[in-house]
Amino acid sequence: MEFFEAAEKRYSHKERLLPDPVPLKDLELIAKAGLAAPAGITASASG
Repeated sequence: MEFFEAAEKRYSHKERLLPDPVPLKDLELIAKAGLAAPAGITASASG
């Protein structure tokens, strides 16, 4: 999915969330993806 397509299809979710907990394995995967993401500020940008 391209960026603009994703931006056009986004929506606000205002209903209650499900009471089911998120599995630990899924939380670990989300955290791993966040750690692998590029930083907004890098050493080369500050120099």
